[in-house]
Formats: sequence, C-alpha cells, structure tokens
Amino acid sequence: MSIEEEFEKTTEIKREGFKVTDIKSADWAMGKIKKYEQKKIEIVQFVASKKAELEKYASDQNMELTSKQDFFKSLLLPYVEEQLKNEKKKKSIKLPTGLAGFRIQQPKYILNEAMLKPFVEKYDSKLIKTTTAVDWEEFKKQITISNTQAVTSDGEVVPGITVEEKEPIFYVKVEG
Repeated sequence: MSIEEEFEKTTEIKREGFKVTDIKSADWAMGKIKKYEQKKIEIVQFVASKKAELEKYASDQNMELTSKQDFFKSLLLPYVEEQLKNEKKKKSIKLPTGLAGFRIQQPKYILNEAMLKPFVEKYDSKLIKTTTAVDWEEFKKQITISNTQAVTSDGEVVPGITVEEKEPIFYVKVEG
C-alpha cells in the first residue's frame, strides 16, 4: 500500500471519528506512528546518500576545473609579468576577455597573546579588552521561580529576569 493510499485510509478513519478507547486501538495508533517514523528515516537516509553523491560529484568537478584554470594561469603569468615589468604604476593588463594582474596583499600577523598582552598593557592599557558576563548555568541553580519572577534563596526578587512557564509537550516514543 502506498503512502497516499495509507494517508487516505487514515484520513477516512479520522473523518469517521476514530477514537483510541483501549490498549488495542492505542497500540494500533502507536504502530501507525512508528511506521511513519520509519518512513521519515528512510527518506532522510535516501536524501543523505544522494546529497553525498552530488557533493562528491561537485567536489570532483570543481577540483578538475580548478586544475585546468591553474594550468592556463601558469601560461598567462609570464606574459603578464613581461608586459608589466617596465610599468611603475600599472599593476594589470586588459585583455578582450578579462583583466590579469597583481594585487597587493595585506600582511598576515601571527600573534603570540602571552607575549603581546603584557607589552600592550604597559604601552596603552586602554587597548586591552575585558568582558564580564553572568555564569547563567550556575546562577540558575541558585534561584527558584515564584509566579513569573526569579527569586534568590534568601527571597530577593532578581531584576532582569522574567519567567515564562511552558505547557508540557506531548511526545510519543516508538520502540524498536
């Protein structure tokens, strides 16, 4: 039976007002939930396998095309260097299908924080950042909820916290 037929049958039962009234009907409903959960897992697995195949294909194609681009860049490089060797300000040449040249890159800074921090503290302490934050996980253990407010163990209302109670969430866990 296809998923569409199963859905139609289930929808028909719903229209007729099917109700879970005993352990047999509850188990039947749980079986339906389990079946649909398994279908969802199958679909996710199928999509994941196809996604992996497509990502591998894209990666392989990208590597091949990048390699071909690199080959032609290596052919173009000596020509561009030759064209620009006597130019003082000009850093690129215009070709009918594009532009080729050289860009100045920013230097890469390799920082050793342990050595840098003491120096900067002496040089200009305003350049040192310090941050403070509440350790929420630990603080939460020390408060209780009273209506919509957080209260410390000695009864003080904590400003800056509003508590919003949530309804319990219904869940179903299928076995197997």
